[in-house]
Amino acid sequence: MSNTNGRRITQLTAENVKRIHAVNITPDGAIVQITGQNGAGKSSVLDSIAYCLGGKDEIPSRPIREGADEARVVIELDDLVVTRRWKGDKTYLTVESKDGAKFPSPQAMLDKMVGDLSFDPLAFSRMSAKDQVATLKSVAGLDFSELDRKRLYAYDERTIVNRKLKDANGALANTPAVEAPAEAVSMAELIEQQNTAIKQDATNNKVRADHKLWKTEADRLAKARKQAAIALAELDEDIREAHASCTTLDKQVESLRDPDLDAIATKIAGAEEAQEKVRAAAQRAELVAQREQHGEASDALTNRIDGIDQKKLQMVRDANLPVEGLGFDEDGISFNGLPFDQASSAEQLRVSVAMGTALNPKLRVMLIRDGSLLDKDSLTVLEEMAEKSDTQVWLERVSDGEDVGIVIEDGYVRGAEVASENPEAAAKAK
Repeated sequence: MSNTNGRRITQLTAENVKRIHAVNITPDGAIVQITGQNGAGKSSVLDSIAYCLGGKDEIPSRPIREGADEARVVIELDDLVVTRRWKGDKTYLTVESKDGAKFPSPQAMLDKMVGDLSFDPLAFSRMSAKDQVATLKSVAGLDFSELDRKRLYAYDERTIVNRKLKDANGALANTPAVEAPAEAVSMAELIEQQNTAIKQDATNNKVRADHKLWKTEADRLAKARKQAAIALAELDEDIREAHASCTTLDKQVESLRDPDLDAIATKIAGAEEAQEKVRAAAQRAELVAQREQHGEASDALTNRIDGIDQKKLQMVRDANLPVEGLGFDEDGISFNGLPFDQASSAEQLRVSVAMGTALNPKLRVMLIRDGSLLDKDSLTVLEEMAEKSDTQVWLERVSDGEDVGIVIEDGYVRGAEVASENPEAAAKAK
């Protein structure tokens, strides 16, 4: 059987692997059903394939059947023959072409052929959402690392801006609006007016004091004139002088205008209140400006994040995904618009098998161990997908009384010829 798209198993021979005594199977068709009762050795058939092709990560500590000294598995592919032997705690692997040429690094060659889901494609449906997305990205060849880095940077920057925006809104809420003058009143000018008025008031008080003093002096001199006739002439002259000075001060007193100190004090108090309102209004205007600035920055970062998300979405749409209707985002994968875990069992099977096929282009072989859980519709879907993708699926099922597929009994294929040196086993096989 020649297959240009990928290798399939054309012959399987296994001896003394776990519960197997000896089996020789020539698979036919896309679905190879391995059936039998529990404990008969059907799981060991699939295990022998995994042990032979998968390497040390698949092989348990004791692969040899209890009571046997050595075991071997030979798998013939379309163009290769893979042989793995165990003896004691040693294992030996050879990979050769059909014409006998051996490959120098057999396990490295097998590792390149075997995909991550080859030996359990349904494991995809049991993966976490994060691992499913990573696997699907790998299949589609999508690398979002640079876009994710840019998105994370923008997201962190927006978080900082939004925190500032929240603080600005809080400060603005605690800063009530006030009616303030268009311009602040000059405190320096008002203080200067006050100082001038105080000086003027002091001058006026001095004039009044002088006026009072001279008036008192005139009265004293008048009395002195009566008492001292001898000094009358001199006193008359003094009286005239005193009255002259008084007359001069009378006119000055009449022209005096006292400043309104109370009014100025009132203006100063009002100016301080107005100044406080101006400062409060300016502070609130600054908070409004900060809020608008942070809001614009947050919107710009949101647009940047949305742009990155749209670019990633377009990359997903343009990607060659293994199943039509399959998609994914940061939360997980989806199928036909619904989360993958809400898809039907048949849909999950379809996706899982398609993923296994996409991850395993060189070896078109899959192992499904819990085949008994698949209903008839799921089996039909599986067979259709296997034929369409040219994939060989080895399916393990517990026998339900019907002889379906290749039946394993006590480590042998039912009805197969068994070595003559084991008559008991031969009898059971027949």
